[in-house]
Amino acid sequence: MKDKTNGRAFPFLSVIVPAYNSQFSMEECLQSLVNQNYPRDRYEIIVVNDGSTDRTADILQKYNRSKLIRVIHHDKNRGLAAARNTGIKNSNGDILVFIDSDMIADKNFLLYSESSLSRAGTYGVVGKRLPHPSLPMDKYQKYRYFSKIGAEKLKDPKKPIPLKYFILGISAVKKEVIREVGFFDESIQKWGGEDNELACRIFKVHPQGQFYCPKMTALHKHYRPFKDELNNIYNFSRYNLPILAEKHSEITDIYYLKFAFCNRNNPFLYKLLGKLISTTFIREIGLFLYDILPFPLSNAAIKLLIANRLLKGYCDEAQK
Repeated sequence: MKDKTNGRAFPFLSVIVPAYNSQFSMEECLQSLVNQNYPRDRYEIIVVNDGSTDRTADILQKYNRSKLIRVIHHDKNRGLAAARNTGIKNSNGDILVFIDSDMIADKNFLLYSESSLSRAGTYGVVGKRLPHPSLPMDKYQKYRYFSKIGAEKLKDPKKPIPLKYFILGISAVKKEVIREVGFFDESIQKWGGEDNELACRIFKVHPQGQFYCPKMTALHKHYRPFKDELNNIYNFSRYNLPILAEKHSEITDIYYLKFAFCNRNNPFLYKLLGKLISTTFIREIGLFLYDILPFPLSNAAIKLLIANRLLKGYCDEAQK
């Protein structure tokens, strides 16, 4: 499905936007996708309203007659994996572009998505999140956006990225890849990990086929208080991480599981250190250091607290 415009072939893209209680960003997200520097007849926008209980459905009603946008409603909240799968199953494009409903895409977002995937041997590409101007810039937000904690660490965008940096909230993949490895795992319904699980399967088939495109940018309109994020991480590691670890051993290196004191096969000293890191004492020290240290010194406290919550949640579930 290709169309030539000014001598340039533009493949058809399917932009998949899962949405749940997105009333404060939904319209801005859609307007950014409608106003792309990409031929309007060469892409579609599929919004999957995943059982929202706020004004998201009312906002989407405005777009019912749009030729560019299709809205699909789930009758209840089924999770990101199910929402993205619904989008994939209703897509017509050769390229699937995933962007979350709290993202506001740069006007060249689709152009860079497509041009990155046009390179030989490329099967997936991840973009760069930037903070929305409306976000309060506390120490945790600075850590998220300015500390080069993900693919931003990589100096050469021509080199493949490792598994841990392939995050699907702002990404594009060739549909043939999904045909090869299958859909998102819908057993993962709570927050976090559904993209890691699919990424593991993609990397097993195409280990050198995923890249980072720093020009493929979107503003992220989602403020996350640090203590709320720590609760999310604990719940993720308790309920979703065991599913990931059982299916994919490579997850161990991404989520500190070599230090999990509940894993019998881990070395004794690793388990001892993990036991210490997961204690309430270390958590309180981490929170104290986070409060008193300026950015970027506070990043060390943030990493310690993330490790604390990951190990605590994972082993709490294992020891039930």
